[in-house]
Amino acid sequence: MAYPSHAHKIMSAFTNVTKHVLNSMFACFEIMFTNIGPPLWIHLPVTIMLLFGYLGVAYITFATQGFYSKLLIHEFLYTSLTGIFSAYSFLNPKKQGILVLAYIAGIAVGQMLIFLLVFGLVHLRQRLASKRTDTKETYNSNVDGHDH
Repeated sequence: MAYPSHAHKIMSAFTNVTKHVLNSMFACFEIMFTNIGPPLWIHLPVTIMLLFGYLGVAYITFATQGFYSKLLIHEFLYTSLTGIFSAYSFLNPKKQGILVLAYIAGIAVGQMLIFLLVFGLVHLRQRLASKRTDTKETYNSNVDGHDH
């Protein structure tokens, strides 16, 4: 029989997989195997603003209530009532100082890189799909001896 601590670790691992890995797998599947178009350029500043808003909520909640809401971060990261600085210790300005700005800029740059990666993968998939479609159309038009 498993000990309660083992069950908690298994549940934490399952929660981590379902919240992070599966979302990434679904996103990759949608990018590679559906007919979704490339993201609009307006989505880039909007998603960056959403990320900054999320960071702002973290700082506001900590400043007003002394903790980061357990509902907003995953249970495996939540270790104490000072969850923002235990889960996101790299965002603690008292410990990191000016380096916090570099981390926040890094989050924005990371979002830009992910956006550009998705944009490029969708364009690559569209290009490969159009070449494949052109090849099939050429083959089908020449099968019966008539050009259509």
